[in-house]
Amino acid sequence: MPQSAVPIVNLRDFFAVAPEIVLAAWGLLVLLADVTLFRNRSSARRQQATAYLSLAGTAIALVAALVPLAVRFNLYDLAETLNFTGVDYVGNPDPVVFFGTLADDLDGDF
Repeated sequence: MPQSAVPIVNLRDFFAVAPEIVLAAWGLLVLLADVTLFRNRSSARRQQATAYLSLAGTAIALVAALVPLAVRFNLYDLAETLNFTGVDYVGNPDPVVFFGTLADDLDGDF
């Protein structure tokens, strides 16, 4: 049977760009909160609330960056529970993602 002409995107491909996705979505959330929820606050309180919200998003993006590394190196035996795609990192430590347009190697994680 011939292969499908439409390539299938693997869920693992999004793990490579998860921190960027989190930062982009969180940035939109901060902008939305700034123009809606924090609109009636004073300038100083508005800046402080936006700063704390941005800091929380940065912390979440850091966790999103560290989870794939914890799976790859099997820290705290997370490879069994968080490796949703079943990739063997020992056999293929530097796989390509998004149809070969990105390399999910160890150099690209940081």
